[in-house]
Amino acid sequence: MDEHSHSGKKPQIAVVNRNTLAANGLTSLIEGVMPMAEVAVFNKMSDIPESSLSGLFHFFISADVLFENREYFVGQCHKTIVVTEGDRHPTIPACFRTLDATLNSHALLREFLRMEQMAHGGGRKLPEEMKQSGNMTAKSPELTPREVEVLHEIVTGHINKEIADKLNISLTTVITHRKNIMEKLHAKSVATLAIYAVMHGIVPVDQI
Repeated sequence: MDEHSHSGKKPQIAVVNRNTLAANGLTSLIEGVMPMAEVAVFNKMSDIPESSLSGLFHFFISADVLFENREYFVGQCHKTIVVTEGDRHPTIPACFRTLDATLNSHALLREFLRMEQMAHGGGRKLPEEMKQSGNMTAKSPELTPREVEVLHEIVTGHINKEIADKLNISLTTVITHRKNIMEKLHAKSVATLAIYAVMHGIVPVDQI
């Protein structure tokens, strides 16, 4: 593929979109949800080496790329996601899943996580190397039971005081747990925590 995709075993994902800003934003989202995958960005299909096509795990393409390469992608619709701007375009075949790029970042994250769960059976249909490196089916042993409870409350939208009241612990304790969770998961945002919580079965995707 290109310089961003040169490892051997990691699942390969191609983002094909002429809109560089949109492509980069989508790439960041994919890397957050699937950090064990490698993502490469292309302006058009012809930029992808033909020898790489069969090994791609996912395509994320704009609607115009679909229309220009319709015959190829109809045969790949099971692993192709069409990124739209607004409602689903009526000319996109029903076999394709779509992702609305105009959603706010939180809604886009939720939709992406829901889509990945549906596509891969909660992780059961992922490539073996992705399941192993992502540990998709079990809670991390690094988090204590109380930290898992606090994480659940954080990603479902509760503020520190509400978490303290609900779990019957002090506000200081909540803040300490929150700090420990962020450090253990190397997280810099609540969005990162939400990805972890959904992927590890701590919170259903519809609750974030």
